[in-house]
Amino acid sequence: MNKKLAPKLNPPQYDETKKEGERQAAELKTGKKEVPKPGPAHRPLNTPVRTKGDLIRKAIEARRLADGQRGKFERYYQPVASAAQRLQARLENILYPNSRMKKIGYFKRGSPDPKKVMRSVARKFRNKSDLYMFTQKVVPTKRRYAVGLIVDESGSMLGNGKSEAAKRTMALFTQVFQNLEIPSAAYGFSDGVSTYIPYGARIDDPMKDRLMENIEMAYAAAGGNNEPAALAVAGHDILQQDAERKLLILVTDGQVTLGSIKPLLAALREQGVEVLAVGLGPGTEAVKENYEHAIHVEN
Repeated sequence: MNKKLAPKLNPPQYDETKKEGERQAAELKTGKKEVPKPGPAHRPLNTPVRTKGDLIRKAIEARRLADGQRGKFERYYQPVASAAQRLQARLENILYPNSRMKKIGYFKRGSPDPKKVMRSVARKFRNKSDLYMFTQKVVPTKRRYAVGLIVDESGSMLGNGKSEAAKRTMALFTQVFQNLEIPSAAYGFSDGVSTYIPYGARIDDPMKDRLMENIEMAYAAAGGNNEPAALAVAGHDILQQDAERKLLILVTDGQVTLGSIKPLLAALREQGVEVLAVGLGPGTEAVKENYEHAIHVEN
């Protein structure tokens, strides 16, 4: 075998690197330089990256280190971060169309619009509309919204990766509405209902980590599906908010076990509360039947 290719074809393993470190430490202590025994080529610990295998190992170590430093919330948010950015951009355009300063026209007074002025001059002001060549600024307005996020924590959510998808969905919406500065609350339900983040709470990183920890513990308990109680609690809270539009987002697999939800949905609709249901996994026909606005996510 070519001696120059031997280190690249057979990169040293962890044990060899450890022995090399011990050998160098012994040399420093005794002052005697040990003659290396014949065998695989030794590589000092501070040797720069030389092979593709070294690059792969370094990348894996860096990824593991980053994963270990992330909090609970970041572990669930990171896989959907790009989707969250796209959703935030779309929602910003839909929810806040009048939140930025803009110019409208045309008027007899204001700031002259160059294109309109040139057209009017070219026509020598023959038309009455040619006198209206100025724009005026519109004072920015900010609409008021309130959003409640509800996640199904029942035992039926544990199969087919539905609980993992629900946790990522909760992380996605929590981060998006925090960035948009929209008042939001977070709930979870199985046999009972838990309020994880109330309206008006300051949502910081420790609170978001506690949110995901609570959801993980709730899935470990694997209770029933008391969807009517969850809608009643979230609906009562959102009706107390001073908002023009009120939206509840429910993430579920549609396996309702306690009571009917249609009368409750009708009452919320009459009071101006919109409910969007996100059905996870197969067998979510009940979600489309019960909710006027429903999204089905297969995987």
